[in-house]
Amino acid sequence: MKWWKNQKLYVKILIGVILGIVLGIIFGPSIKVIKPIGDIFIRLLQMLIIPLTFFTIISGVNKLESIKKLQSIGGKIMLIYIGTSLLSVFIGSLIALTIN
Repeated sequence: MKWWKNQKLYVKILIGVILGIVLGIIFGPSIKVIKPIGDIFIRLLQMLIIPLTFFTIISGVNKLESIKKLQSIGGKIMLIYIGTSLLSVFIGSLIALTIN
């Protein structure tokens, strides 16, 4: 088990995902016995996303040298946010109209 402790987090996550897929293919519907483990795994991943994103943004802002760079990046981020939001609304509406 020493090799497991030396693995990086993303390697452990990848191993867990691959193991889940393989067990699902091999055992089929009878694998529902270990569903609680999968649910815990997904919840742990969800708990990791928000702090990881927050601290990555904070770290990036701390490394900026001037306020002008922050303003430039902030403007670009707003444009990307608005663009992706409009795209997601368009795709969601298109799918809803197609299914309806």
